[in-house]
Amino acid sequence: MGPVKDTPHHSIELISIAKANAEMIQFQANRDNAVVGRTLKDIEFPKRATISAIVRGDRLITPYGDTEIKPGDFLYILVSRKYKEELKKKC
Repeated sequence: MGPVKDTPHHSIELISIAKANAEMIQFQANRDNAVVGRTLKDIEFPKRATISAIVRGDRLITPYGDTEIKPGDFLYILVSRKYKEELKKKC
């Protein structure tokens, strides 16, 4: 059955990124993730990965380098398909 996942209060909608060869990944941070407690500028994300938005509780946050990842945050990451698996390993 697997772990129960939370649902963010906001949703991110993309019209089309098929031609861009990229995907929008939704990632929920939890206490066990290496990214929790770190700022975006201190996290070594793969090439061609951009944190597009963070949903924290009922707030939509525009991410900057000094944004700290907290448990429960939903990160919306636009990543080249080529680097998708690398991204999953880092998060």
